[in-house]
Amino acid sequence: MSQHKKPTPAISQKPKAKTQNIGPSFLSKFQQKIDLTSSQDPILKKIFWGLSIFCLVITIILSQKSGINADDRMQNEYEQNIMKYYATMGSDTGALNLPKTKMHYYGGVFEVLSGLTNKILGQDSPDQLGYHKIRHAWSAIFGTGAMVFTGLLASSIGGWLTGILALIFIFLTPSFLGHSMMNPKDIPFAMGYIMSIYYTYLLLTQLPDLKRKTLMLLG
Repeated sequence: MSQHKKPTPAISQKPKAKTQNIGPSFLSKFQQKIDLTSSQDPILKKIFWGLSIFCLVITIILSQKSGINADDRMQNEYEQNIMKYYATMGSDTGALNLPKTKMHYYGGVFEVLSGLTNKILGQDSPDQLGYHKIRHAWSAIFGTGAMVFTGLLASSIGGWLTGILALIFIFLTPSFLGHSMMNPKDIPFAMGYIMSIYYTYLLLTQLPDLKRKTLMLLG
């Protein structure tokens, strides 16, 4: 006798539960809004310049409590002679021959800026406390400028996040921050030095289409 096989009942498969998409993590959302490696990200750029202003304000405030160092005393004479040189239209040549300190071999940009500010504010004598406070404020401006250009160079190479970290690290370097408060010789040099490196780097990256602004600032 032929045996009829009972049809196997179809196994009802339960629909698989859909895995819930919890979405990107917080870091992913952050990265979607901010490109951490970009040198063009507007948010990181604003953070960088905000930190730059913060560093400037803090450094100026700290500089007003700093003492007078050896370079301060040495360059007081240089500032006085440079101001006499320009006030007499070059007749007083004391600034061109300082055999004791040899300061006539140094540039006088810092001395002219601080000297003019002191003259305008009526603090043009080294015997006045305000005279040194103004000089220290200018030292803080140059020091912060060196910090900012360090950050700009880093951001040009590795993006704005790199620039922000470089700015924070150099600001928190005790020796550099300390000199930024009251060193009228080395700090202006440091700012000019890092500026020259930054604009040389920009010039090389812009070749062969050089920008006039880059050439002028490098000069």
